[in-house]
Amino acid sequence: QAARLIDAFYSNTINQIWIASTMGKAISSQEGAFPFVTVPQFEAIGFGQLQLVRGSSFAWAPLLHNQTEKKMWEVYAVKASQAAGLELSSSFDTSATDLGWKGRDAVDGIFEFYNGNWPAIRRGSGPYSPVWQIAPIAKTRKTVMFDQFSEPIRAKGLEQMIELERPVLSSLLMEDFEGKVTNEYRGPRSILFSPLHFGSTLVGSVQIEHEWSRVFEDVTAEPFDVVLRSTCGETASFQTNGPSVKYLGAGDKHKHAKNGREKVSSFGDLKRSWDANFADQIVTPEERDEFFLVDGENRDSQGRALCSYSIKVYPAQGFEDQFFTPKPAIYSFVVSMVFVFCVLVFVAYNYMVERRQRKILDNLVRSKAVIDSLFPHTFRDRLFTPKKRRKESREESRFLKAVASPKIRLTSILNEDANLWPDVSNSREEPIAEMFSNTTVIFADIAGFSAWSSQREPYQVFKLLETIYAAFDSVARSLSVFKVETIGDCYVAVTGLPTPQEDHSLLMARFAVEIIEKMSELTKELEITLGPGTADLGLRVGLHSGTVTAGVLRGEKSRFQLFGDTMNVSSRMESTGTPGKVQVSQETADLIVAARKGH
Repeated sequence: QAARLIDAFYSNTINQIWIASTMGKAISSQEGAFPFVTVPQFEAIGFGQLQLVRGSSFAWAPLLHNQTEKKMWEVYAVKASQAAGLELSSSFDTSATDLGWKGRDAVDGIFEFYNGNWPAIRRGSGPYSPVWQIAPIAKTRKTVMFDQFSEPIRAKGLEQMIELERPVLSSLLMEDFEGKVTNEYRGPRSILFSPLHFGSTLVGSVQIEHEWSRVFEDVTAEPFDVVLRSTCGETASFQTNGPSVKYLGAGDKHKHAKNGREKVSSFGDLKRSWDANFADQIVTPEERDEFFLVDGENRDSQGRALCSYSIKVYPAQGFEDQFFTPKPAIYSFVVSMVFVFCVLVFVAYNYMVERRQRKILDNLVRSKAVIDSLFPHTFRDRLFTPKKRRKESREESRFLKAVASPKIRLTSILNEDANLWPDVSNSREEPIAEMFSNTTVIFADIAGFSAWSSQREPYQVFKLLETIYAAFDSVARSLSVFKVETIGDCYVAVTGLPTPQEDHSLLMARFAVEIIEKMSELTKELEITLGPGTADLGLRVGLHSGTVTAGVLRGEKSRFQLFGDTMNVSSRMESTGTPGKVQVSQETADLIVAARKGH
């Protein structure tokens, strides 16, 4: 809507200079010796042109340089009065100073207003520019023969037009030619002075007077405040409201609370857009460049600014009441708060889910660690994964170790351990079992444990067992010995499975010696906290080498088990042995001797 007001400001000015230039060419083409020319049907022509530019009057005036030309013109004016539609007297009393109206519509000769009240004969040596033909004649008849050089604002516009020989726009006019203030509701006016040439000689001017309020009528449906400024120092304010425009007064009358919402434009902007829109019109590029001035850049030879105009368009209070509402801001705030709430709920939910998943993952990792300690990896994979998917499971296991996302690890572990306790009664898979020919089994029992534990608290009993078995586990890991189980206070382990080991007997013998030494060290240390008699505990160790059957007994409490005569012989070697010593079978001894490690 504001852009439409700016467009009206542009188009009205462009149309004025175009029409003035066109009419100037039409007037100069009339028969006669200028300036003694009267245009037939001028009022009809001028009235039609005014509708295009929303002007209040359209006129042309000759340029008379001295008193001789003035007298010649006054004689011509009487003779041409009938053709011009005027009623001028045929007698001239040049000695009179106060001619009055005498009941007629015009005075005898070129006149001025004396002290702003009564018409008087125009004196002086010139130049003169009497209004000759004007439209509409009904409202402007009194201005015929009025010398525009007698009024300061009109005189300045004419002088600048004569000096530059191009169209000039006057300052704002608040008074008519009689010195009377115009309708205060309508506001100020301006006059466009366009040079009239006969050949290359400047012989007069074409003038279009318009009220600025009419420029902005019927442009927008909503109310706006329009501030008009000129480089000549005047400012006027208007308020548009559909078909009506109200003059607010001189100066900037808009409410400053609306600053920052205005649209601004000037003749300088209009000049830059001229070529793209009106390059093919009658107005020449030279006239365009000279008329559409950038504010404050052009002055005449007397240092006076050539008036160029700019406007600022602000939304009026009525416009704000209709369109500026806090509802969008309220709606935006509510939507933003809902969005923030949803984000917070999502973050909280995600935090709780992540927390729960971490707990599940930690439990599964601990469970998996327990399972890994109970089953050799080859048997564990066969237990958890169907035969046709064991290869894929090994690849997934390697991938699980390579990633860091808890979600992926959790998913992998859940998939891997989903069938941890299968229903054996309905299982179609074969039992998980294998035979290993070259193994060495150890049984290590704590001598005197039954009597010692009967005199201790439960936590002391488990403190002893956890400390000793943890040390045994550490030694087993360092020597690649696989712990099978603990039966009461008996520690059972094996070498040679699940991965075959050529030196299984040597590894087991070294393991046996080291755990006896560990047992002696730990019992002495624990005696301080567990009481007397702890250091008297010893370790009986028995070893036997041979074939075993290894497998997983599936069911509610699946366990990795070893079966065979090798287990029985190892148990007897332990039970018949001496605390603090290692008793080995002949088969194990032979293997050690064969390896050239015997004593």
